[in-house]
Amino acid sequence: MGIPHGEGYTLISHKIDYFINKVCFFGFRDSVSKLIFDSLWDKQSYLFPDLGFLTKKYNEKKTNEILLQKKLRIPSNFIKLTPRDYEKISASQFDLLYKKLSSKNYNVKFLNWKNFNDAICEIAKSQWIVTNNLHAGIIALTQATPFSALSYQGKINDVLGIVANKERIIYPNRIYEVERFIPPLAYSQEEKQNLSKIQNYLKKSLLWIKKGIENNELESSKMDDFPIKTAFEYEKYVYGRVKAKTPRRIINHIKKLYASRISDS
Repeated sequence: MGIPHGEGYTLISHKIDYFINKVCFFGFRDSVSKLIFDSLWDKQSYLFPDLGFLTKKYNEKKTNEILLQKKLRIPSNFIKLTPRDYEKISASQFDLLYKKLSSKNYNVKFLNWKNFNDAICEIAKSQWIVTNNLHAGIIALTQATPFSALSYQGKINDVLGIVANKERIIYPNRIYEVERFIPPLAYSQEEKQNLSKIQNYLKKSLLWIKKGIENNELESSKMDDFPIKTAFEYEKYVYGRVKAKTPRRIINHIKKLYASRISDS
């Protein structure tokens, strides 16, 4: 699940409560979303990392290529919570980054996501990837390819930050400072251990969920404790119950919350 923005707005909160009461398992990819949920509902919830962490390791020989992945795909039926001009800004930033890296004699190419398996192979072969995509960062971790992630929304920092060094997370207004993240950091022993812990935790948790469904005991039993200590600065994520607002004001309010995550701290 993602952050439960709707709760507290009386126009839709009743329907959300109805849905919540029908669900017997709540898993969140990051501790911020889980904490917000826990503050709004008296339900058992768990940190449940993205299943992309279970991507198998491809046996690809490393090249000297650096990958750039600049396209943020937002489905047309989604409300855009990122700034309206984000895609234009992102494209401009990555084009400039391409020129700067090329001028330093790096072998740079853009990642093509048209075929998912081919994209994983490209990530596995490259020596480094710069991306604004959450799953590209996750896959890079599983393929032992160092990454630098442009944090366009909090999920980049919150989901990847559970496993990876926060120095790999770059806020958009810092991406022009190429020297800040060159050369890319090799994965530390702690990061490798964190990835292994997450993968083992996911495998055990999926078996626990399967058994709980089969025996109809998902709500009565308890999943293992999360294997990694998580930390975040909660003051950056201020949510809670608010008075009813008009639909337009609701949308603008949510957009402002997300836009506030774009700037560096």
